[in-house]
Amino acid sequence: MTNEDSHFVSYFADNFEKLLFQCAFSKYESLNYDKCMMITGSPNMLKEAIQRHHESDVLRIIDKFSKTYDFQRAWFSDLTHHIGFKDGISFYIESRNNALYGFIAGDLDKQIDNIGETLLAELNVNKNN
Repeated sequence: MTNEDSHFVSYFADNFEKLLFQCAFSKYESLNYDKCMMITGSPNMLKEAIQRHHESDVLRIIDKFSKTYDFQRAWFSDLTHHIGFKDGISFYIESRNNALYGFIAGDLDKQIDNIGETLLAELNVNKNN
């Protein structure tokens, strides 16, 4: 998004098609599963996580998490959205203004709890009920 002088103001998505899929996924994916764990993280929380992992941004931490748990990255992920999925589990994380919002959802309660708690610890974020 740019202002009237064509200066960069904010980023929504790489393109309109990705934006549509991101919006649909964030609204409806959690409804497909029995369990959904919402997560949020403030700028200070993310700063601590980035320093602890010695990374330049939070999406690199999420990429490592995804590889560890064999999540595939959705084609409509981009610079501020990371969407991962595998059989029976998916997650959506949006990074905007150095803060995080998202969820991890699935049908396997125990696995969601274990993976969700690991994700919370890795990103130094809170669980919202």
